[in-house]
Amino acid sequence: MLVAPSEKSIFIKGISLLLIAMGASGSAILNMWHDRIIDSKMDRTKFRPIPAGNISANTALAIGLVFSFFSVVALFFFTNIQAAILLAFTIFYYSVFYTMFLKHRTAQNIVIGGLAGALPPVIAWISISNEMILYPIILCFIIFLWTPPHSWALAIYRNQDYSNADVPMYPVKYGIQKTLKMMNIYTFLMIISTNLLFVFGFAGMIFFVTSNLLNSYFAFQLFKLNKSKNLKKDSIKLFGFSIIYLFLITIALTQIFSRNYYQNSVFNLYFSEITNSFIDEKNNIISYLNLIEENKRLVRENMYLLKESVNSNYLSFDSIQKDNFELIPASIISNSIRFDKNFIKLNVGDNNGVEIDDGIITKFGIIGIISKTSDKFSSGISLLNSEIKINAMIKKTNHFGSLFWDGISHEKVKLTDIPKSANIAKGDTIVSGGMSYIFPKNILIGVVDDYSIPESTNYYDITVRLFEDFGAIRNVFVIKNKSVVELKSLGKDE
Repeated sequence: MLVAPSEKSIFIKGISLLLIAMGASGSAILNMWHDRIIDSKMDRTKFRPIPAGNISANTALAIGLVFSFFSVVALFFFTNIQAAILLAFTIFYYSVFYTMFLKHRTAQNIVIGGLAGALPPVIAWISISNEMILYPIILCFIIFLWTPPHSWALAIYRNQDYSNADVPMYPVKYGIQKTLKMMNIYTFLMIISTNLLFVFGFAGMIFFVTSNLLNSYFAFQLFKLNKSKNLKKDSIKLFGFSIIYLFLITIALTQIFSRNYYQNSVFNLYFSEITNSFIDEKNNIISYLNLIEENKRLVRENMYLLKESVNSNYLSFDSIQKDNFELIPASIISNSIRFDKNFIKLNVGDNNGVEIDDGIITKFGIIGIISKTSDKFSSGISLLNSEIKINAMIKKTNHFGSLFWDGISHEKVKLTDIPKSANIAKGDTIVSGGMSYIFPKNILIGVVDDYSIPESTNYYDITVRLFEDFGAIRNVFVIKNKSVVELKSLGKDE
């Protein structure tokens, strides 16, 4: 939730987190209300508040219903209807569908019902960002696949408990060996799912190494359980480690902040504001909200000053160009560099004036072109994408060519169509050619790193080293041509 791209205040994020937790608590209370008879028959659960007599069944039912209803309604008013509907679905799914039906009718109860416990990351993301991306879905998938080996390890340990309560857990209905085979399958899929965060560029190498060390130990504990002569001892060890595993995986996910600079900034801002709230004497709600607004004002001013700096020092616009182009500050949400077709996602969209075919730049060069927009976000084709070509030129000679990525290094691109008559040398500056309505002339790109003239051709094969480090981009600008409609009306660029 804290890292979801959003302009919502920390106060709203905190309230949203509290309401989701309240909804989860409400469904758990309803679960214990319904299972109070079963709980009284099991050593593991007989000391829960209702069977232990610490609270009446009617009181627990009332609290569960109030918590559930209030959390859904309040989440709707504080965030959006999508998050509220998904929270309501999760509560119903767990307290009614799972508790009242699945739990007592199928040995796959914990598998199907595990979806309820896996959905909170998705709810949190939607409540803050109003949009869905792959990242929270993968988190949901990890928790979903973690649930069966975690729960069945406990079920093996408490096998007699579930048998006494007539709950058809997998070990009770199909035996230990079949249960272990199923645990092996779900663990294998869980390990694959954790690596998807690295594969899709949401986490870096530190998370990759850490998560697979945890995965290896999880698999080792499961292997011991498969070969165990003391099932109770080894099953409870696996159960205990599974709790630690999920906690450490969550901690390891903080590595995402080092890969996603927008999230990193939000994370740092969040904890900075928390710290300030403890040391600031004016920490009442009104002062807090005023501080948030002041911080937003300062950010807007800083971005305006940076925009002016970029215009004057790097883009070299003449007076006509300055009138024709507009810069929109943006932060990167996600950025891939390891694929043949890489994309960049930004925290600006239609509401900010971003349109398809707008350019993406930094003070050090061209980054990509906007390909898709929504209300608050946008996605662009990275320069490190084999499908994109940029008009570029050698600054000292004014010779024009086509710039493209060959998929080899994220630090270098290729420049073609420069005739061998051009007098070039290593270190020559490459800039945008301006023969496009997307990018103006003289935006920095890189320098000539190497060149050759292949046999039977009259054109250079030039390797360009980029000024911008695509693996470390934090902030960019969306560049808009104010005359794009008029230019497009004249026909397609040649």
